[in-house]
Amino acid sequence: MTAVKEALGLNVTWGAQSGAVFNTLRTDFMKNVTAVTQDVLDNTDIKVAVYNGQLDLIVGTPGIVIWLDNLEWKGRAEWAKASRPAIAVNGINEGYEKIVGNLAMFWVNRAGHMVPAHNPAAMDHILRWLTNDYDGTVRRR
Repeated sequence: MTAVKEALGLNVTWGAQSGAVFNTLRTDFMKNVTAVTQDVLDNTDIKVAVYNGQLDLIVGTPGIVIWLDNLEWKGRAEWAKASRPAIAVNGINEGYEKIVGNLAMFWVNRAGHMVPAHNPAAMDHILRWLTNDYDGTVRRR
């Protein structure tokens, strides 16, 4: 982290701003975004990626799955039938994915609430999907 901070000319303490950020965004905390999500899925080509660490004690995977399964959107029927293949990076099962149109759910193995820190290989896979550097195959690193 030090090299990155120096290269970017940053003088920050990581995490020190979290209280201020939370206070600023507190009115958005725990808001229902179901209608907005359905609208985005039905009326745009914006990708919606939902990812969850299997060990997350704050946001449980079963609740996320139920929420996604109950979304009322044009891809709902296809979503219900879609497979959930493994995400394998360098021969290691990093999780599972389910993708229909512009909606994706990523179940991430060996990760809690902080997926990017806990499983960078899986997060890299998710970011590749979001940034169109994804062809449906697993890349060897």
